[in-house]
Amino acid sequence: MHSAELADGGAGLICFGNIPISRHNLENYNNAILDPDQPWDAVAAFAPAIKAAKSRGALCMPQLNFPGRQVPDFLNKNPKSSSDVQLEPSLLKTYGKPTPLTKDEIQDLIRRFVWASETLAKAGADGIVFLSPKVNKRTDEYGGSLANRARFILEIVRAIKEKLPSHSFVIGAKLNCQDFTKGGSSFAEQCVVTTWLEEAGVDFFDISGGVYTDPAWKGDMPKIAERPVRKERGRQVQELSFPNCSLPSLTKQLFYRMGTRDEEGIIASRDRNYRGLER
Repeated sequence: MHSAELADGGAGLICFGNIPISRHNLENYNNAILDPDQPWDAVAAFAPAIKAAKSRGALCMPQLNFPGRQVPDFLNKNPKSSSDVQLEPSLLKTYGKPTPLTKDEIQDLIRRFVWASETLAKAGADGIVFLSPKVNKRTDEYGGSLANRARFILEIVRAIKEKLPSHSFVIGAKLNCQDFTKGGSSFAEQCVVTTWLEEAGVDFFDISGGVYTDPAWKGDMPKIAERPVRKERGRQVQELSFPNCSLPSLTKQLFYRMGTRDEEGIIASRDRNYRGLER
């Protein structure tokens, strides 16, 4: 019903958020799941919602994810992640102590992303969006240098492209342009990674910012905005959002979730291809 209402409202692109590809690593207890080991018909399960989303001409692109360490401990006390860095308590939740993925498990995750993408294509979806993992303290070929840390997401894109060519299936990547936290991803690094992703076959980018453990969108915003660290981060967000966070090296479409403080700037900016709403 919700998808049909969005379609009736004139949305051009409808994304279903946070669909984990493993039933053992859920972001929340009420997630829809696309797991190749599930007993039910996944195509039949997702087709009605996708049909409703597309009923007025919109594109439908469900968002696949592997939450890594962002798994509440009441769902899994030892989820799988890139490394063993535990997520601090946040959003009124505590999180499991992660176990680093083995190389075989990484390859299994790639297989799951491909299977989930094929399943959604059969159910009528026009493409998928997936989340880029952030925390990585590995010392093998999937950690360390920027190229190594980007290896997993690039392998996912290439594997999906082998099965689902661009002319029939769209791939979008959702990632931060800046983490705004010590030791997090920088804007310069993300410019490089997005260029690699474009070369690998990503069709558009959904750009956001900030970190899960320190969300500015929770609580009393006027009070939060007056904190010194918030003032500095707010300045950085504005500078990166409009007009400087344009990722000029890209030729693909850009979709920004940031910058809600400056709606006029969003509309006036020529390097933003879409304006999105979250629910």
